[in-house]
Amino acid sequence: MRSALFPVAGALPASLAAFGAAMGFVKWRDAEQRQALQRLIDDCAKAQVASCDALRTACAKKNGEACDALGELSRTGRGVPRNRAEAIRYFDDACKAHHAPSCVKSGLLRKEGETPDERAEAQQWFELGCKLGDPQACKLTAARSGAPRPR
Repeated sequence: MRSALFPVAGALPASLAAFGAAMGFVKWRDAEQRQALQRLIDDCAKAQVASCDALRTACAKKNGEACDALGELSRTGRGVPRNRAEAIRYFDDACKAHHAPSCVKSGLLRKEGETPDERAEAQQWFELGCKLGDPQACKLTAARSGAPRPR
């Protein structure tokens, strides 16, 4: 099976090739798109380069879910080299695209950081996640500041 995007037979199923052409949306709008994302994540975790590239393209177009997935893959080393700095960058990109759980992930990686400056930056990411409505981020923000936790 060949497509204009992936001329090599078997590089990706046709449905994912078509998906790759339509990566311009910001949010995943339905179950079919979420399933396509999950297939890309699963394939990227198996080191299928075309799937990883499709996730990178979606992330570059400000898709928070794709950036978050790349952050997780980079953090764990599944399908891509394990790289803490790259994981933080992808989580930052996801957070900036309003994917609140990624703000927490970025903050937690920074909290475990090697320098006091990096550890101090964690709080900023928790605060942003809280502003975006993530309850865990709000708890982490409150715990750090000593303020009462939101209920």
